[in-house]
Amino acid sequence: MYRLLLQSTAVSQAMGRWANFVGEFDEVFGYSYLRDVFLRNPSGGQCAVLFTVNPEIVPLGMNSITAFIESFLTHPETKRLILKEEKVVEIETRLGALDNGEIFIPVPFPFMGGDSSVASYKKGNFFTYVELVGGLQDIEPSGAVGT
Repeated sequence: MYRLLLQSTAVSQAMGRWANFVGEFDEVFGYSYLRDVFLRNPSGGQCAVLFTVNPEIVPLGMNSITAFIESFLTHPETKRLILKEEKVVEIETRLGALDNGEIFIPVPFPFMGGDSSVASYKKGNFFTYVELVGGLQDIEPSGAVGT
């Protein structure tokens, strides 16, 4: 349903196009199998979720990755609405388990006429997806390394 990175990475290095958009939440530590990004403000430790389609950052009241995992990712509403566990199971049954660095991507993207049905999903590289979908939604590159 989600993957945590082995080591948190600066947004400017991992998904450079988004560096200006995410502001103080400039450390990526994971992502959902259906395209949302888990971010952290390294100064204060606060965690947030970046929704990559109709881009929005939602700061959460957790000040550690451990609290984010234990409180947010295990919450029934998070599992249903963000991680979409039931849908992921259906897609995994159809396409197989994801390799490290992969997510399930609807083709075409919903904002390009796709319907996000289980049958529309393909496997793809998470960081490639994030850069591509950011560009298609006019997220301005920061000029940082990796853009």
